[in-house]
Amino acid sequence: MNNKLQQLAKYSSFQHLEVEGWLLEMAIAIIICLDNAQKQHNIHGHVCEIGVHHGRLFILLDLLTREGENALAIDVFDDQHLNYDQSGKGDREIFLNNINTYVKNQANLHIIQGDSSTLNGEQIREFAGGKIRLFSIDGSHTKEMTYHDLMTASQAIESGGIIIIDDYFNEAWPGVSEGTNMFFSQSPAPEVVPFAIGGNKVFLSHPSRSDIYRQWLFDHLVVDKTKIWLSKKSTFLLGHEVFAINYEYTTKYELLRVSQRILKSLTKKIKR
Repeated sequence: MNNKLQQLAKYSSFQHLEVEGWLLEMAIAIIICLDNAQKQHNIHGHVCEIGVHHGRLFILLDLLTREGENALAIDVFDDQHLNYDQSGKGDREIFLNNINTYVKNQANLHIIQGDSSTLNGEQIREFAGGKIRLFSIDGSHTKEMTYHDLMTASQAIESGGIIIIDDYFNEAWPGVSEGTNMFFSQSPAPEVVPFAIGGNKVFLSHPSRSDIYRQWLFDHLVVDKTKIWLSKKSTFLLGHEVFAINYEYTTKYELLRVSQRILKSLTKKIKR
């Protein structure tokens, strides 16, 4: 196992919990599974995230990059007057420290500090060095910004690229579902469709690939059974068939997560 695969294994297993932010284990499992599907079907491109915060998901995307692929991070960081809905407060210095700790390499890292509403798909491709194969949207959670970021991502992705929408079903941020629904109600219809739901994410791709990705998740998505119980199913979202899962953490893993949170809190108090 090479260094990068070792780093990915450690980060996806437990190190992601050391980075402040929001990323469920199920989302990690789905993203890694879909990355494998892209490799199997020879889909290349860069990775990008709008709204990286301290990098909890972005680090995973960066660790999934292959030779010649770049990782583009977009966040307002310290320009908090541009954080219109206060959906997160990213810190550039903490983000870069986390990249150095868990990726250990900034050679392929590109950063845009600013408001994503000023960007379009063509600019994203220019900054990244080409089209995107994994594009996470987790920036401003308003209806208007979600709609705009979806437009940008749909213009920026490679054929067979995947868009990952955060918080569509989160009742604290209804603007995400409103903006997504507005995106899919436009005419002509968007060139992407939803194909999976899981880990507080909705996954989109081009119709020519959606069936392939959906079936791949049925056939290849696995989780650590000591941590998570799950069952897979088909359902529909916005008129399209999607892969979905029911899952719960095991009691043993829930206790471990609680103990880790307590330990982290005590460590912070000791440092103060």
